[in-house]
Amino acid sequence: MSTPSDRTMHEAALKAFGETKALNDDVLAVVTFLGATGCNCYAWETVRPVLQARLEFVLESGPAVADEKKDEYVQDKEVALNALAQFEAAPFTLQRLCEVLTDDALVNGRKDKLMWTLLKLLCITSTLPVEKPLYEQEPVEEEPGPIGMPMDTPIPMPPIGGPDDIQCVMPGTKAAEAAAERATAADGEAAAEAPADSVADKAGEAHVADGSATQPAAAVPAAEES
Repeated sequence: MSTPSDRTMHEAALKAFGETKALNDDVLAVVTFLGATGCNCYAWETVRPVLQARLEFVLESGPAVADEKKDEYVQDKEVALNALAQFEAAPFTLQRLCEVLTDDALVNGRKDKLMWTLLKLLCITSTLPVEKPLYEQEPVEEEPGPIGMPMDTPIPMPPIGGPDDIQCVMPGTKAAEAAAERATAADGEAAAEAPADSVADKAGEAHVADGSATQPAAAVPAAEES
């Protein structure tokens, strides 16, 4: 949102959704904006109903779930919807959540992967503070990076919501614990599906990195005949 008029249109769309419950293009534009900027500048009580409606739509559309996984999927869907409903402020993963909810490739792809991603984004407890609109925020000055690292060198960050970091917002409930276990299992399945040659490449890189790679023996010149 770069101008006050954009904010006015977004707030009007959120207000209209509260009255009509229609997920039209104007409402989805707000979700797309949040996914692109992560700027938590709207009242959460107006944004949450939109995300709940979009989440339910996404989980019910797209490819069908295999019969043997339907019961688990229905259970996980309930966990995801309940988790989102319990947030009294925007979740820390708001930006990524909105990205996923508007990503056609994910929405129309495998349902188990989509569910796994959503559970990891929703089974958290951290929330975001309310921010000013982007056009009211002062530009942030870049600080020097670590010594010896150029200013424009990106600093790698750990992934958000890895399987070891899952914290269910409903601790103690069997449904939430089971959902977290399935999300972790999906991580293992994804790793198992990795091509064998890529695994070998990574192993080779590890050997080189720690100096354990076998170096070819230097050629020994033949002794000169006396």
